[in-house]
Amino acid sequence: MPAAFDFSSPPFDRLSAGELERFEAEVDVAFFRRGEVIVRAGDVPPSFYILIKGLVRELDGPELVAVHGPGDCFDSSLLVERKCRHTFVVDEEAICYLLPLDELLELTANNKAFAEFFYRDLSLKLDALAARQTIRDLQPLMTARVRDAYMHPPVFLDGSTSAFDAAKLMKETRTTSLLVRDGERVGIATGYDLRDGIILERRPLETPIGGMATYQLVTIDADDLLIEALLSLTRHGVRRLVVVDQGEIVGVLEQLDLLSFLSSQSHIVVVEIARAQTLDDLRQASGRLVDLVQVLHGHGTKIPYITQLVAELTRRIIARAFSILAPDDAFVSDSCLIVMGSEGRGDQILRTDQDNGLILRDGAVLPGLEELCDALTAALISFGYPRCPGNVMVSNPAWRGPLRAWRDDLRRWVAEPDEQALMNVAIFYDAAPVAGDAELLAAAKAHLLELSAGNSAFCARFARAIDSFETPLGFFGNLLAGRGALRNELDVKKGGIFPVVHGVRALALEQRLGETNTAERIRRLQAVGVLDAGFARDLIEAYGFLLGLRLQTRLHKLRLEQPLDNLVRPAELNKFERDLLKDSLVIVNRFKDLVRHHFPLSML
Repeated sequence: MPAAFDFSSPPFDRLSAGELERFEAEVDVAFFRRGEVIVRAGDVPPSFYILIKGLVRELDGPELVAVHGPGDCFDSSLLVERKCRHTFVVDEEAICYLLPLDELLELTANNKAFAEFFYRDLSLKLDALAARQTIRDLQPLMTARVRDAYMHPPVFLDGSTSAFDAAKLMKETRTTSLLVRDGERVGIATGYDLRDGIILERRPLETPIGGMATYQLVTIDADDLLIEALLSLTRHGVRRLVVVDQGEIVGVLEQLDLLSFLSSQSHIVVVEIARAQTLDDLRQASGRLVDLVQVLHGHGTKIPYITQLVAELTRRIIARAFSILAPDDAFVSDSCLIVMGSEGRGDQILRTDQDNGLILRDGAVLPGLEELCDALTAALISFGYPRCPGNVMVSNPAWRGPLRAWRDDLRRWVAEPDEQALMNVAIFYDAAPVAGDAELLAAAKAHLLELSAGNSAFCARFARAIDSFETPLGFFGNLLAGRGALRNELDVKKGGIFPVVHGVRALALEQRLGETNTAERIRRLQAVGVLDAGFARDLIEAYGFLLGLRLQTRLHKLRLEQPLDNLVRPAELNKFERDLLKDSLVIVNRFKDLVRHHFPLSML
């Protein structure tokens, strides 16, 4: 083995002393000239390569997949497919370590931590490849069964039921179709049938629904392929199919739900939320969110779209839970349920700690308020949204109350801006309405903007939190990991995401902007002349990359059943990711300088 081989760097720092001793005698070194093909797609090389010096291009046919530099390894697909997926060509004269493939395979089989490094690298490559191959988008439809898609529960009624009662039942069950029993036969009646039969044909409301139903049902078996369901819908020119299982009707498959299955099943979650009658129903819908994020990320969906979708679905889940728990509609109309933090900004990706509050109409009397708020907090915990460490939840009386109390709190926070008050303002400024009267939140926010308008001292104090954490980038552009237990890890939230979120928030508050989403705030800051167009674009891209990197790391830890945090190991990123991380942190540093100069913070 070459004496220069470094076993202290990942992933070889995960080998035991015995594994190191066994491996040392097998490592070799090879030199490759520019233009030389190291390994071709489909080959089964005897060795695994780690680049010491030079550059190597990874090609999928004529298409460039990646450029590998010193410290990068290839090809991880050997561990799964036992052959190289791509071709590797030397771009600059290269020196590589050669690791015996048989030894490597045995180590990955027996050392979980060691294997994790390579399988993660492989998963990133496969995700990137999938994002380029649109054919993958068709795979769920080509292989999934009807029972895999969302089916509307069958709702039966007798053919003698009046059209009026049928319409009431349709509203109560939140369905667009009813199954009508008329003696031995079963038909289907839709909202369109009711509309045409009662309004267009001017029949009485007491008209039996049986005369409006269609009895030539188009059915499909629950175990049939979804592609067959699509063909059947097209062939018969209908919008829904009746699903049967062993001869029994088990549901109704609608065209919209079928097509939504192809678009990552997001619409199915929306439907489940809207139709939820109990907290258990909502819990099931909430459980789909993580799977949805994994699918979207695996398909190469851009981070802004994922965050917007997850934020919207989360808000709908919370709103529906509030509606289920509220004793009546008046309770909802006399209040405004709000979400704050990442949920309010719409920057949320995976489920995070709760940040919510309740604004009540002045003078409203809402019996059972405390019990409802406690029940809502408990329900969200059961859905997978943990308690807020700072207790910013509706179950805390400090974060619920009439509008006048919120106004008083805001006035006190601005007049006496200690650390907790400034944090409270930051939390509240990101608030978004999810249920009830949104004008209550609008009135409270307008009051905050009036209080802060022209108050340069307060705005500067508010902005100062941008320096709460150091951006982990050295003078020469090298990444700075933590110390002690975190010596190999970098906190991407503290070092990159938070400074962007809070700096943008401070500038937006000073400009009295109403947007809550960070990217939207950046665009508005550009529109009002605070940021120039080029830097605003760079800042949005850097912020999106940092969010994506955090998501990628969290999904990986989720698969390994590890605790979720904001820590990234730079040594486990490929060269392209490390370069993007460095570039993003450079932009974060430039933005922090801009905020310091704008307020200016050096005078505080």
